[in-house]
Amino acid sequence: MTKSAYDDREPGNGEEAPLDPAVLRVQTRLRRLVAGSTLIMIAGVCALLAAIIYKVNSVGNVPDGNWPDVVALETAGEVRSLSVSDGVLYLLVQDGTTTVLQRLDTATGKVIGRTTLARP
Repeated sequence: MTKSAYDDREPGNGEEAPLDPAVLRVQTRLRRLVAGSTLIMIAGVCALLAAIIYKVNSVGNVPDGNWPDVVALETAGEVRSLSVSDGVLYLLVQDGTTTVLQRLDTATGKVIGRTTLARP
């Protein structure tokens, strides 16, 4: 069997023909693009991890103070949502077709305000 034109060098010979300068420029440009893309991707992953760590550590901060054992709601219904901010407990209560936002003091459990939400 004869050797093909493709495999005309010896198997142990590490010498390769030098690349054309235009090919070298393209190769250098591609290496820079890949390095830049990698750095941007690493920065994005670091920012994502930092945001996740921040959110995990900030969730569940309950304000200090005494919480009432029982809170009496002004309206009968199902509590759909609950939120606490600056010593105020916000309750979204739905009774049939009526939705009410109640604001309660966390220290005393008394109703501060009540807002009925109506659809236009």
